[in-house]
Amino acid sequence: MILHIIRHGMTEANEKCLYCGQTDLSLSEQGKQYLAEIKQTLDYPKADIYITSGLKRSIETLHILFDHSPDLIMEEFNEINFGKFEMKSHDELLNDPDYKQWINDQKNITCPGCESSDAFINRIKAGFDKLCSLKAESLVLVCHGGVINFLMDTFFPGRKNFFEWQPDFGRGYTVEINDDNCVLVSDFSQDLHKNKHRFFCNNECKYFPCHKMSDNNTPENNFNCLFCYCPLYSLGDKCGGNFKYSGKQNIKDCQDCNLPHRPEYYDVIISKLKKNS
Repeated sequence: MILHIIRHGMTEANEKCLYCGQTDLSLSEQGKQYLAEIKQTLDYPKADIYITSGLKRSIETLHILFDHSPDLIMEEFNEINFGKFEMKSHDELLNDPDYKQWINDQKNITCPGCESSDAFINRIKAGFDKLCSLKAESLVLVCHGGVINFLMDTFFPGRKNFFEWQPDFGRGYTVEINDDNCVLVSDFSQDLHKNKHRFFCNNECKYFPCHKMSDNNTPENNFNCLFCYCPLYSLGDKCGGNFKYSGKQNIKDCQDCNLPHRPEYYDVIISKLKKNS
């Protein structure tokens, strides 16, 4: 079976760096324009069956890139529900104690009102089993970043950092799935001239890892050394990290904060820097 996995286009929530899981947003005008542009440069494949998660942004992406309506809706491939964090930004939530716990241990802490990490994973696995039962030779699946990260990390464990699997909008992967193995046929997930600046891991540094990652993942698989010295430190109590003041001089202590080293928070950090520049 040949599976083409593609991430939906950009929404207003993406533009504003909001947590958007199952909120049913349409593509933004910028998102539609971007998809129309990359459609002219990428050779999108044809398939026997076209599938989406059913959310507007996935269906609209399929229409723009493939001029096709979904043959099948599979809600198992919806993004995770962020519960009370839905449609809020990091800055809005940084004083919420539930949020502070969650950003430091997303694997084991569940957002209030949200499905757990295990429930999310089991839902995707059930969807994949159903997808395989279709017995199609080729399929296009337009879905969401978190879903794609999990699928690709499952197909190719240890090959990349979990968050590095997330494609740009309208991009993705082609995978050949056999009974005993998976083959990455095509990686069109990134504009190769655009995103090399977002992540690197210097595991040869004598201080590596300089902060403990509380989700217990292997540091080499998820530790971003790009921001060696936190660029938000000078923002004081507005930095958004998990810090405390200690000592008689109230020195800012960030040893329990791993926000700058989590790859998924690159856009949050850049956004805060722009706002405070």
